[in-house]
Amino acid sequence: MKQLLTIVFIGLVFGGCNSNDAEVEELKKELEELKSQKTQVSKEEESEGDFVYFKDGKKLDKSNFVKSCINSGDSLNLIKLIDIEEYCNCLIEKISQNFTSNEAKFLFENVLKSNVNKWKKAQELYNSPKIAELAEGCITSNIKNVKDNIDINSSNQLEVLIDEYKKTIKSELSIDRWEEVCNVIDIDIYCECMVIGLVEEFSYKEMIEDPQIYESPQYIYLDEICAQKALK
Repeated sequence: MKQLLTIVFIGLVFGGCNSNDAEVEELKKELEELKSQKTQVSKEEESEGDFVYFKDGKKLDKSNFVKSCINSGDSLNLIKLIDIEEYCNCLIEKISQNFTSNEAKFLFENVLKSNVNKWKKAQELYNSPKIAELAEGCITSNIKNVKDNIDINSSNQLEVLIDEYKKTIKSELSIDRWEEVCNVIDIDIYCECMVIGLVEEFSYKEMIEDPQIYESPQYIYLDEICAQKALK
C-alpha cells in the first residue's frame, strides 16, 4: 500500500487534481531554462534566489516548484498528514542531487507531454527510476505522528490507485495463479473495494510504517469481504 500513497504525494509535482494548465506550463518553462544554462552561477548570483544544483552543476530556482507543491498539498488536505513544505523541499533537492539537469528534463518532459490526467502523470513518474525511492524517503522523514486517514479526492486519483494495487497483486503471483484468481473474481471490483476499504480502515501513518497491518484481523476481514463482493 505504500506505493499507492507515494503516488498521491508525487502527484503534488503536477499540482494534484486541482492544478491548472498555467502550473504545468510554468514547470515546462523551468525545464527549458535548465537546457539553456551553460555554467554554474557564482556565489553572488546564488544569493539572489533559492536554488538547487543538479549533478552537472546547473541550477534551478526551486521556489515556484515548492510553492505549487505546497498549494497542492493544502488543496488535497494532506497538510494534516505530513509537513508539506519540508516534503516539497526535500523532493526537489533529492531530485537535483541524483540527476543531471538533462536527465531531469528528459524525465519530466516525457511525463508532461503525455496526454493523460494529473494522476496518470504521477503514476508514470512513480514508475521512473529512483523517483519512487526518493519520494518515499521524503515522505517517511516528514510524516506527522497523527492517525488521520488519507482522502481520495477524485475518480482519476482512485483509478490510478486501483491500477497500481492491481499491478502489486499481479507481481506477487505466478502467471498461473494470477489467471486462476481472475477466473474466479472480477479483479477490478476487488481492487476498487480493497483500495477504498484500506484508506478508510487504516491511517496514513499505519500504511506507511506498519507492515503488520496486512496480517491484522481488519485487513483479513476486508480481503474476505472484497473477494466475496467480486465473485463472478
